[in-house]
Amino acid sequence: MNSNPRLRPWTILRRLSLVLIPAIVLAISPHTFAQDEPADDSLQPVDPPVADEPGQSLLIMNDGRRFRGKVKSKDRFEIVLEIAGIDTRFKLADILDIVPLKTFDEYYRELKSSIPRENYLQRLQLCQWIYRRHRLELAATELEELLDDNQRLDEARELLRIVNAAIELEDAQAEAKLEEQAGNEPKAAPGEGAGQLSPTMLLSDDQVNLIRVYEIDVKNPPPLLIRRSTIERLLNEHAMDEILPTSPEGKKAYYRRDPIDILSDMFRLQARDLYGEVHVRGEPLSLNKFRLRVHNTWLMNSCATNQCHGGLEAGRFFLFNKQSHTANTVYTNLLILERTSLHGEPFLNYDRPERSPLLQLGLPQERSIYPHPEVEGWRPTFRDQSDPQFTRAVDWMRSMYTPRPDYPIDYQPPFVTFNLDHAGSNAPQSGKEEHPGGAPKPSDDPEKPSR
Repeated sequence: MNSNPRLRPWTILRRLSLVLIPAIVLAISPHTFAQDEPADDSLQPVDPPVADEPGQSLLIMNDGRRFRGKVKSKDRFEIVLEIAGIDTRFKLADILDIVPLKTFDEYYRELKSSIPRENYLQRLQLCQWIYRRHRLELAATELEELLDDNQRLDEARELLRIVNAAIELEDAQAEAKLEEQAGNEPKAAPGEGAGQLSPTMLLSDDQVNLIRVYEIDVKNPPPLLIRRSTIERLLNEHAMDEILPTSPEGKKAYYRRDPIDILSDMFRLQARDLYGEVHVRGEPLSLNKFRLRVHNTWLMNSCATNQCHGGLEAGRFFLFNKQSHTANTVYTNLLILERTSLHGEPFLNYDRPERSPLLQLGLPQERSIYPHPEVEGWRPTFRDQSDPQFTRAVDWMRSMYTPRPDYPIDYQPPFVTFNLDHAGSNAPQSGKEEHPGGAPKPSDDPEKPSR
């Protein structure tokens, strides 16, 4: 009799993952095989479930139901799973298996590393797999690399044509949507004082991406995508710099380098005209801290309400609070904070974060070096400087890249003209003049050069 306990099905699957991952690619597109060859369904594995974000697991219940989320805690009796931001409890006795999930990017890296570079068929199937998951930019990059190694793959060339057409269509649709929003935006009648507000004042997706590029920690980067055409521009426009290869062999190898290594070279060369062509397919940790620990918590709930700086009484310091969890809103509000001052002091003091006017204005008036003006209904956001929300905000500011870059984004922060004098002389002010962004501040730290 076998002494080993009976393995659950998903446990067996995990142990066979190294075998199954390459096989997934083989089952991606039946069109790559001869049409008269009968398909063997037994050899077509089902694509594995993919995590929407890192750290998710799949709970498989005894009755067949499945739940996806992050495991918050687990003991002998139950497990707590965070599903769409809500903690949900499950009894362990009702659970058949708990399967850690991988993101698309994790699966992609494993699949790519498992395919030999000279196996053009499997590389083509990998491109098809990426395309079917609508990762168009990544599919285009992989197809360009594949055709660079083998020009005779007509199917790859045709797929690249389809992918590029899809990218152009999406770009055109995005531009049309922005034009429609601008055309449909109602204009305030003279004298109404409704304010200088419009959805088109939110940062664009390209501007959001540019901020992410500037804030990347090269030692802990999010997934990146750099198109071959961008790398070609880098090599041509900075051909005289000694850190870049000049020989045909060296250039061919450079195209295959890790994107973060190429971006690091861009930073060293300060090739700022190329930063916007780097596609950041995740969120740098510092910006994620701002989103989760500052913006989506007390900034929205205390500062950006309709009764405060998110409404008609905002004056010269306005924060957007509609669709507050979208990246466009989050990063627009970050840029507003970056370009706001109080009595000539930057709202965000990155050298001494705890003294930042943004934080000091949230303290009780008797404990603040920048007391909040007397406003009906105002209540302190923080108890004192030991308040967890205060310390998390300080930690966020310390995690941002230094020396601080001045994002080259031509953006005029909005303001509400309904009552500019509402908050008095002690109110923060932004948007008094256009701020197109300027030259980066010099750095004294060779480990963290100016960007």
